[in-house]
Amino acid sequence: MPRRGSRDFPPSARAEFRKQFVELRQGTTPLVRFERWFANLARLAPELVETEELRCFEFESKLRDDIRVRIAGSWHERYSGLVEAAVHVEIAVLAMGQSGK
Repeated sequence: MPRRGSRDFPPSARAEFRKQFVELRQGTTPLVRFERWFANLARLAPELVETEELRCFEFESKLRDDIRVRIAGSWHERYSGLVEAAVHVEIAVLAMGQSGK
């Protein structure tokens, strides 16, 4: 089944997807699930992530603070590299929390 793009929806639905994308935040959602939501909404609001750099900026800005501050200093030119780094940071943050540090 082909994936649906933003043009397959009426303008009112596209506006709602855009709003959902703008308001999207990771919160307590596991990173893997959050990345899926981000990717799906980005596909439905492509004008918000037209370049790889913009996609990276948007993804990073929507991450939980404890993850975002740990990856903000390193520049990721590829979205896949940014997601991989964020997953590693989330694992480390969770491990530190479980060890009580």
